[in-house]
Amino acid sequence: MCSYIVEKAKLIGTAKGPNSRWMKVDTANVYSIGASEETLGRALKDFAKRDEVVIATKFGIVRDPADPMKRGFCGRPDYVRSACEASLKRL
Repeated sequence: MCSYIVEKAKLIGTAKGPNSRWMKVDTANVYSIGASEETLGRALKDFAKRDEVVIATKFGIVRDPADPMKRGFCGRPDYVRSACEASLKRL
C-alpha cells in the first residue's frame, strides 16, 4: 500500500479549495491499487454533499496479480462494465 494517501479533511480541503462551491476530484482504479478511490469515498461521505462533487475516475490499465509492476491495457466491454461497477463500490 502506498504511503502518500492523505487525511480525509486535508483531501477535501485541497479538492474544494478556499473559494469553491463544488469540488472536483480526479482518481483512477490503479492509484494505490484502488485505495485512492476507497479513501476518497470515505472522505466524501464524511465531508461533502453529493451535489457539490464532480469525480473523474479512469480505468483501462490492468495489472498482473502475480506481478503488480506488469501492466497492460483493456477496453473490452465486459471489462469496462466491471471496472465501473468496482469503482462505484469503492467510491
